[in-house]
Amino acid sequence: MTNEFEGSTRPKKYTNNFSREKFLGQGGFGYVCKRYMKESNSYIDVKGISRETNQEIKEYASEVRIIRLTHKHMVQLIGRCHQKRELLHVYEFMPNGSLDYNLYKGQSHFTCTIRFKNSEGLA
Repeated sequence: MTNEFEGSTRPKKYTNNFSREKFLGQGGFGYVCKRYMKESNSYIDVKGISRETNQEIKEYASEVRIIRLTHKHMVQLIGRCHQKRELLHVYEFMPNGSLDYNLYKGQSHFTCTIRFKNSEGLA
């Protein structure tokens, strides 16, 4: 994981000055936007929250601790930024949506066997 976004002006660039344009959805405690990184010719997901409540900040801090783990079955964190009233995580782009969406909210193509194998792979 790189921290190239922390303490720089790059988060503003990649979030269009923190706008909600290209909004993909609402996460557990924030929003997710799709952005294009010209340097790497790839898309990224920018997940962010406003520092509104102590609960949101606690949940964000918990995610920071968890996402430090790296595993082939987990989306990779590219960078993070804590600027002004925004807390941002920059992830590799997930073209098929989040695991949460695919398991619980969307038209899941995951059979019970696939779900079990994925769970085993993370354990």
